[in-house]
Amino acid sequence: MPYSYAGCLPSNDLRDALNHIKDYERLARRLGPAFVGDSIDTLFALPGEDLDELFECYRCAFGWKAYNYAVETFPRWRSGQVKMSGQTAERFLNLIPQHVPEADQLALIQKLCRHHSTPRHESVEIDRNNPDSIRPQMHAAMVRIANASAVRGLPEPVTDTMYWLKSPEGRKRRALLADIERQDHQSAQERVEERWPTIATYVQEHKAQGSTDTFSFPSGSLRVFTRRMPAFLVFSTAVYRTLNHPDILVLRAWRDGPLRERWYSTPLAGLYRLLSPFGAVLLRIAPFLRPLARRALGGMARKARRVGA
Repeated sequence: MPYSYAGCLPSNDLRDALNHIKDYERLARRLGPAFVGDSIDTLFALPGEDLDELFECYRCAFGWKAYNYAVETFPRWRSGQVKMSGQTAERFLNLIPQHVPEADQLALIQKLCRHHSTPRHESVEIDRNNPDSIRPQMHAAMVRIANASAVRGLPEPVTDTMYWLKSPEGRKRRALLADIERQDHQSAQERVEERWPTIATYVQEHKAQGSTDTFSFPSGSLRVFTRRMPAFLVFSTAVYRTLNHPDILVLRAWRDGPLRERWYSTPLAGLYRLLSPFGAVLLRIAPFLRPLARRALGGMARKARRVGA
């Protein structure tokens, strides 16, 4: 007899019904709730002729007794009056793909793969002075993102349960889905390459500002970014046009060393952080002031060297 939630059932029947529900929940956890739920919804939506063909395959695979029970209980499964057992759901899951169009097959396999994939999110920091130096890191990150896909590498317990995936048709569909995903990944990689010159130019022209660009891939994302430059470096970089000039390194060491011991270090550093961006903007507007600022910072660097000595 079919099992339902309503009414009073004998204890053995109630126990069996609860076990069926638990089996279904275990199946959903193993394969993914979205995949199992959408597959069963696809079963319920099959037109009459396709449904008859599926039930005939069900009879051939599992016998008359299972067939008669499935045909009798199907309307109550579809209405939600009766909960399908895990065993019955597993049987249908391996028959449904054989009776739906290729596009629906691919959509169901994709849901299954997504449940067993862990999206890979990669971040690469851009070198302000030499943006192209991170290109190898970017390419390595995109390879790791591509390898995160589960289309070809589903866990063995999953393919043992969904044994249709091991059939010639199932293997063909997985290979097709892998090709589609590979093409999507290649398109995303081309978008990165197309956008990269703009990103590199922006980073070099706006060294004081932080920037972030994120690219989506079928199995993850790539983020390339620069951090907002500390205020101390904003003005000095505008003066020297590099982060690594010897005068900047000496002044940075003086700020982090001897200057910290002075009582006025905190208010002086605060004033510098406040005025530094304005000084950088001024040099951009009036570049003829850069030599004067460079001589001033150079004099401070010489004094800092003597203090350090």
